[in-house]
Amino acid sequence: MQKKQKRSWISRTLRRFAKDQRGVTTLEYIVIAVLICAACVGIFMAIQRNLAGRANVVQKAVAGDVKGAADEAKTNLDKSQSNMEEATKQGETIMTGKEGGASE
Repeated sequence: MQKKQKRSWISRTLRRFAKDQRGVTTLEYIVIAVLICAACVGIFMAIQRNLAGRANVVQKAVAGDVKGAADEAKTNLDKSQSNMEEATKQGETIMTGKEGGASE
């Protein structure tokens, strides 16, 4: 007859940890929370950039530099449109898994 080997403390602990599902659920919630936080940071950064550009336009308009304010507003609009186009391309690349998005 063969005798069963005693398992080490580490082996028993690892087996018990592998069977316990509570840690997996907690980890899933942590991953979801991190993704939500990352999305919020991205949104706040985009809003901050947009508000900073608008503040420059208002500052120039109040100072009487209407042409400068109009030029600043056009520049901000162009930047916003190019950022939106770039984000759309990146989203299409992620969704399709191909470079160039869905247009290929």
